[in-house]
Parts: sequence; structure tokens; C-alpha cells
Amino acid sequence: MKQLSQKLFRQLSKNDIKNPLYAVAYFCREVTALNHWRRDTDQLFRISTTNSKGLKPRDFGNLYFCWCQLYRHIELMYVLKHTIRQWEVESESMHYKLTRYPRTAVIFDATLYGGTYLEFDRLTKKEFDDLGFFIGKFFSFKSLKAWQKLMNKLLATLFYESKLVEDFRYASQYSKIYRYLERLTEAIFLIYITKAKAYVLEHHAADFFPKTSE
Repeated sequence: MKQLSQKLFRQLSKNDIKNPLYAVAYFCREVTALNHWRRDTDQLFRISTTNSKGLKPRDFGNLYFCWCQLYRHIELMYVLKHTIRQWEVESESMHYKLTRYPRTAVIFDATLYGGTYLEFDRLTKKEFDDLGFFIGKFFSFKSLKAWQKLMNKLLATLFYESKLVEDFRYASQYSKIYRYLERLTEAIFLIYITKAKAYVLEHHAADFFPKTSE
């Protein structure tokens, strides 16, 4: 395992870097559901390219929270890139039920929010089957440092008149950036269901599955 310095990161604590799967599980089990997260990130990106007129102070608070989480997910995925080698999705698992359709994969988790279907239709089949392939593409498109600079610019667009599409560094990449961040929303939940859930069940069951740990 490659040791990563905390100096590389802006949103992660030492514990997040040491225990990234716990951080992923916490977000997916305690913070929000996939469909809500997809909606929130879509709103964040739309506002960064249009304007924030009409938004209330509470809306800015929600957008800032969303920005922080998205930033964390980029950094968590970078940590996981250096800690996990096997990313292929198992067709059968004791932790979830996977059903495939022509353009969509649906995973059922009986323990998530009382039983939840997670629908994956943004990631390509190859990216879904081997998330390491997507992670490699994500950080080939932009390095961690470049993603961090982009996220800082994205934050500025929420509070000032400048827009992401007006920045010459990102104007021609706008569509690609959106698609990568859109697929990131699915990737973090796929990491939860295929990696983080088993990990926390084994090591931190009392935090997430109190009945199981009794």
C-alpha cells in the first residue's frame, strides 16, 4: 500500500485517509440516498454554469455542503485508487442482489434505509463491472491537483458572477467534467455496496448495524 501524505488533501482528515471505506459507508448510510445525491450534484453543477439569483441563504448552505461532499469523494477515490487493487463487481454476493438490464444495473441492499434499490445508469457497463477502470480514467482526465483546482473554481461560481463555462481552462471541457462528476455520484455508492459494506460489517458493525453486532 502506498502511504499518502495528508498534505495532498484539502477535505480529508488523517482518519479518512487511514480508513476511507468507513468514510464512504458513513456517507451512503447516514447522509443521503443515491437518487437524492444525484439530484443535489446536478443542481450544484447547473448553478455553477448559470446564476444563483433567487436562491435563499439556506440554499447556499446546502450547495456548500454538497460541494464539500463532492470534493471529499474525489479525494476518497484517490486514496482508494492506491489502497484497493481488485475492483471487479461480483455477480453474486451475500451483501447485495445484482440485477442487470440492457442499459442499467440495479442493486438491492436490504439493510440500506430499510431496503433500497440502487440504480446505476450513468457508469458504462465496463466502468460498472470494473470500477478501477473508471477511477483510472477519472484521474487520467485530471490529476488530483487539477480536480482540486477545478473544485475551488466551482465553489467560486456559486458566490460570484463568474461561471465555469466562461473560464478558458474549462469551457471546452464542460460536458466531460459534468459527465465525470455525474458518474462519480454512482461510483461512490458502488464502492459502498461492493467494498465498504463488507468492511464495516467486519470491523465497525456496532456503528452501522447495531442489531448485527449484539
